[in-house]
Amino acid sequence: GSNRVRGTYQQIQLGTSTAELWTDIPFTFHLEDYAVGLPYGLTYRDDQEQIAVLLEALLASHRSVFVDAPTGIGKSILAISAATGTYTDDESLPPLILTSNHGLQQQYTSFGISSITGRKNWPCLLDTTRTAENAICTTAGAPADCTHYRVCPYFVQKRAGLESAIVVTNYHYALKAWGVSPNTPLLIGDEAHSAENILRENATLKVYLPGAVKKELIDHTSA
Repeated sequence: GSNRVRGTYQQIQLGTSTAELWTDIPFTFHLEDYAVGLPYGLTYRDDQEQIAVLLEALLASHRSVFVDAPTGIGKSILAISAATGTYTDDESLPPLILTSNHGLQQQYTSFGISSITGRKNWPCLLDTTRTAENAICTTAGAPADCTHYRVCPYFVQKRAGLESAIVVTNYHYALKAWGVSPNTPLLIGDEAHSAENILRENATLKVYLPGAVKKELIDHTSA
């Protein structure tokens, strides 16, 4: 049928788990050819290390890798493993892990991963009745001109995240900050099935008929 996954199919035994692969190019995998580690004292459990090794091998030969795994397998640990050791230069962002909500983002933070959250989550130090989202620096001057810029909680956590080896944020923030193609060596979308709706919400296309009266023809927010 039209929904069949296309490509070369194979099964690979990983401990007690079986991985089903569909690859668009021939793929040969030998477990002993790869070694993966985890940062921050984290450890693998069950078959996670073998699965992490398979992901590393796939990422080495494929531009995009999609993972569908059951609840409880530890996808967060696998994402951290994939991002660990990824090379970055001074011009690019660190490897990005994107989540659909703050709860999942905090889960990564509990593993030691640096996090960036949006302005509305942080207070303005100049006016405590405001958040960083509607702070004075958003309407008058540049943020760097603020006398509290170096200690502003929002910018402190943002700088720390961008200087880290791996950073986690949410889809909404990433789209607003870096657009649909952030300059990063590795982009990991956790709960990626939610990305479509978030993209639709943040990138609406509206087409109007010519003439004085605008009649909306297409609005992807309601598609």
